[in-house]
Amino acid sequence: MKCPFDNNLVYGKPHHAFFKSEYFEDDRDEDWNLIGLCYDCHNDIHHTGKNKRIEIRCKMIAYNRYKGKHKEELKKILRRKL
Repeated sequence: MKCPFDNNLVYGKPHHAFFKSEYFEDDRDEDWNLIGLCYDCHNDIHHTGKNKRIEIRCKMIAYNRYKGKHKEELKKILRRKL
């Protein structure tokens, strides 16, 4: 599987687009919120933070996939990041 941002191979476990510290609902670990990223993109989101676009695009992908009842809550989180 390839990373959607730089076409490298996906690293380890999938990335949670909406973090546990942002989104507290039980459906956080479902497929809509998981995105496969390469090591560099994953590291950038969690450690360096040089490219905020990657984190925002991950959240937008997850937001568009979400079909549950907490869509407004996700929209508020996403707006805070923009």
